[in-house]
Amino acid sequence: MVGSGCVSRNLLNGRQKVWGPDQINCVFRVRVAPGSPKHNFEALFPFPFSGRIYNGTTNDWGWYFWRVDFSALREPGNYHAAAHMEGVRADSYPFAVRRNVLLDETAQIAVDFFFIQRCGFEVPGWHKACHLDDANLPDGTHLDATGGWHSAGDYNKLMYENGDGGVVFALLSGYRSAPAWFDRFDRNHDGLPDLLDEANWGAQFVFRMQIPETGGLRNHVNQGPGRNWTKWSIPEMHTDNIIGTADDPVISPGEGNSPLMIGGWARLSNLLKQRGMTNDYLERAIRLWNHATKGGTQAASPQLLLSAIELHNLTGEAAYLDYARRSAEALIAQQVTGGRLRGAFGSYGELSAGALASFALAYPNDPLVEQIKQAVKEYLTFCLSTADNPFGVSKQSVGDVDRFFPPDLGNNFQLLGRAWAAGLIYQLTADARVLSYAVDQVDWVLGKNPLNLCMFEGKGSFNPPRYHHRYNMIPGHERGAVPGTIPNGFVREMGIADRPGFDLSRGGNRSPSFRTSEPWLVHNMFYLLAASALNF
Repeated sequence: MVGSGCVSRNLLNGRQKVWGPDQINCVFRVRVAPGSPKHNFEALFPFPFSGRIYNGTTNDWGWYFWRVDFSALREPGNYHAAAHMEGVRADSYPFAVRRNVLLDETAQIAVDFFFIQRCGFEVPGWHKACHLDDANLPDGTHLDATGGWHSAGDYNKLMYENGDGGVVFALLSGYRSAPAWFDRFDRNHDGLPDLLDEANWGAQFVFRMQIPETGGLRNHVNQGPGRNWTKWSIPEMHTDNIIGTADDPVISPGEGNSPLMIGGWARLSNLLKQRGMTNDYLERAIRLWNHATKGGTQAASPQLLLSAIELHNLTGEAAYLDYARRSAEALIAQQVTGGRLRGAFGSYGELSAGALASFALAYPNDPLVEQIKQAVKEYLTFCLSTADNPFGVSKQSVGDVDRFFPPDLGNNFQLLGRAWAAGLIYQLTADARVLSYAVDQVDWVLGKNPLNLCMFEGKGSFNPPRYHHRYNMIPGHERGAVPGTIPNGFVREMGIADRPGFDLSRGGNRSPSFRTSEPWLVHNMFYLLAASALNF
């Protein structure tokens, strides 16, 4: 736990006194929360001074921070913490200590987020079927491109690495981590759990986008010709839903890229067949695989490595294992071996690290495993060097400078991607440091930040007041708040100072800034991946 944000302000109680580390007398206790079955537990934990971030510089965050480690608390229950300083007390909100808290509290809501983001489907209580005129090819020919998910607070559908195909892969990773838990939820009573319904919804959309002649994928679906996609309206009024009129959405020229859809199709193919549902997803996965890898000759993509593992797991064909091994070797060779970024893959490398850990977990007896363990050990050393602060949140490497926050667009997906990779590395190495690092990245998103802002809508004590989402035009949903939404996140304050900036406005304009407050599928995709990697 980090004492910060409003906790610090409560302790200071509005006074301007500034204490130095040798002047602070702090006491930190964790007690059973009122109303819980037990009332006899109280523990005192060390409360060391941690200091300020960017102390005395133009980037100074303006608070003192303390980091308190009470991971020794193992007794399941509901608790609250209290900090005492100079006669002033601050209390935490109640929190739970038990196994699978992340899964129990957030995983199904994360699935529901995608359901509400569906395009071309009536979502009860939210919107009617929309964009039924998706979409025109660049030559003006109509192609049925209905379905999928609205990619963000707008209504586009992006065919890139972390688009619908990546979401399918993440949903199925969640299911693999806890199938019995997800099997409990079936809103339409069709015998298929909601998570698999959602994965199938996304898989069917990408199915429609596959090019018959090549096995590749069409490009993005933009909701309206030109920049008409910026129109701010409820979904069903965004176009007239009539094929052949002037506002038909358009498919961008060029090809899309969804390497994780290969692994998603392969895994979903088997899960549906086990339930008696015939499909040709495996055949489509192999066609996309051959197109994306140029027949297996191009091997350096972490996403294609992950999909190769899935194809080999399902088919047992040695060619996929060979490709996965060659990909792992190529990724190891890309690791930075010196300087400030030693241990990173590129400027950070969570995708490569996560893919390598996935290979080692899938093939524990492979000769490459020892090399991978050494590589991820060096990667962990790099990660920890970027997270040397009371929150444990990682910085971003930009050129020769490390910064906490981007100037233009929040990066919650990167933090959650790093948590996913670290969770897998922990499963491989059992190094407690990497588990702490993984949890710190997730905790930052869930509210362990200076604003105590939980960036997972519907959970925590304080969510963003509004979201940059066109759903705010739907009567009764004026906040634009879809349950489970994860927005972009913090950016530099005023775009300049490396302090946490977030648009907390409650009115005065149509919506808050997209830079901090817009939902985006990629954030929820990596949240599910992180939650599944930490469910062991």
